[in-house]
Order: sequence, then C-alpha cells, then structure tokens
Amino acid sequence: MIWSFHSPSGAELPMYSSANAGWSLGKGHPDIQVAQGFSVRIFRTSSSRGCLDALGQEEYIPQEMLQGLLPDALLDRYKFWRSKEADGEVLVGEERATSDQPTELIVKPSNLLGPFEGALATVERRRLPGGHDPEFLVNSKSGMCGLTMVLARLENLSHILVWSRSVSEM
Repeated sequence: MIWSFHSPSGAELPMYSSANAGWSLGKGHPDIQVAQGFSVRIFRTSSSRGCLDALGQEEYIPQEMLQGLLPDALLDRYKFWRSKEADGEVLVGEERATSDQPTELIVKPSNLLGPFEGALATVERRRLPGGHDPEFLVNSKSGMCGLTMVLARLENLSHILVWSRSVSEM
C-alpha cells in the first residue's frame, strides 16, 4: 500500500480489484453489512476568509470522509471545513494542535470534465498570520519518478509530502 494516500490500519482491509489487478484506494470491511443510522452535520458561522455563503457557514468534513483523497499526513495534522468562496467551493484545513509555525491549507478542486471531474485539486499551504509566500503540494507520483521510488522505500506515499513555492513547478 505504499502508493496509496491512506495506509489501512487495525481491522481495515485494502480492497483488491481484479479488474485492474491493483489495490483500491478504498478501505473498510467488505464482509460486514452496516445498518442505517443517524448522521450529524456540523456547521459553524465564519466571517473569516471571505466566506460567501449567505449565512457565512462552513461545514465540518470528518477525517474519515477524506481518507484516500488527501495524504494521511495532512489528515492527521489538519481538520477540514467546506467553505464557499468567490472561485467556488474549497476545503479549509486548520491545524488540530498549536505549532511553532502555524499554517492553514486551502484545497481547491480542479475544473475538469468527464470521468475525472473533481478528482484533482490544488493544495496550498499558507503560513499564519498573513498567508504570505504560499506553498503548493506537488504530485510526487508524476515528474519525480526516481526520487519518489527512493522515498517510497523509506515511507508510504501517504507521508511523503513535497512542497513548491511555484504553481508552474508542479
């Protein structure tokens, strides 16, 4: 599972797909049927970051809902809120614990059409306060094959993060 953004742990099982002879980014317990239950949606009112929702609301997105979509290292460090901005919906990542150099993440889905619609995103990291000199998460699977292969021997891809100060270098 070194190429997945999520490393299954405990009783979780990686799902094998015979159609593409590979492991899925999904997780779970394929032999257990889950009964319907109640769900809770958590909203907060936010006046920061130029939230454009009529009520200034942001919705909390639980970590489990983002596993496999964002690297585990980011899900462990940040909690995510869905917000509407001038250029569309974004996920805003706030640090779970205080740190010496506080940061926030902005995850913007790409405007792709077809089977990959919404499948790609730009992940921007901003230092607080001010958000000057943003950094962008680089897709380490493309363009850096040699380096990625070496690093994947040491750690799962879910914990290998490469950042760039320029969008053009991604």
